[in-house]
Amino acid sequence: MITAVVYVDSAVAAMKQGAYDFVAKPFSLEDVLMRVERALERRAMRIQERRHRRMLENRVGEQTQQLQTQFKE
Repeated sequence: MITAVVYVDSAVAAMKQGAYDFVAKPFSLEDVLMRVERALERRAMRIQERRHRRMLENRVGEQTQQLQTQFKE
């Protein structure tokens, strides 16, 4: 979120509503680019984390089925 208002309450409200970062005017283009890059990296890590979690959940499910089958035998 970019704003001309520099109130902490505004920043907190924006973050609670899902903003990744809060930039007050005046701002530099380099600063905004750095913050956008960090946000994209964070998003990529979250996506990767979800993939890994799904993979682990699938593996646990498969292992559980194998153990149940072996136990029944």
